[in-house]
Parts: sequence; structure tokens; C-alpha cells
Amino acid sequence: MKSKIVYKSFWFTLMALILLMSPAALDRIPGWQGAVAFARANQATLVLAYAPTASTFSVTNGNASGPGSLRQAVIDANNNPGADTIVIDPSVTTILP
Repeated sequence: MKSKIVYKSFWFTLMALILLMSPAALDRIPGWQGAVAFARANQATLVLAYAPTASTFSVTNGNASGPGSLRQAVIDANNNPGADTIVIDPSVTTILP
């Protein structure tokens, strides 16, 4: 019986902490766009809505590195949560290794 009380106390404490966090603080958690907490009479349920932020990165030159390069687009996509898209501009004819 005591373990159920400890378990419920943990979830109520976690819900309270999330509800007290400002929206700006929640936005700093990578990939999480917010949190919603529900409390019922004798049970607590916490639901965190995960919404990965997909982006599109463009390759605008054939340089080996730097802004607009394929290498930089891959680095940026790897640092961004979710499925991203890399678009190569049709004017880029040679991409250096």
C-alpha cells in the first residue's frame, strides 16, 4: 500500500513541477512543444505531447564546407530533431568532397 502512495506522490510532484514551468522553459526542452497534465480524483496521468520540428536545409554552393554547403546542411539536419529535408539548388553542379 505504501508503494502506491509513493508512486502517486511522485506523479503529483512531477505534474506540479511541469505546470509551474513557464512556456519559455518548456520550449528549451529539445523536441517538446509543451506539456499537458490531467488530474483525476484518485489518479494522476501526465501526457507530454511530442512534436518534432522538421526543417528544410538548402545547398546553394559546391563548397566543401561553410554556409550553403552540403556538409553544413547535413550538420544542421543532424542537430535538429525530427525528419529533415535537404534540398540541392539546381544551379549547384559540382559538390567538392
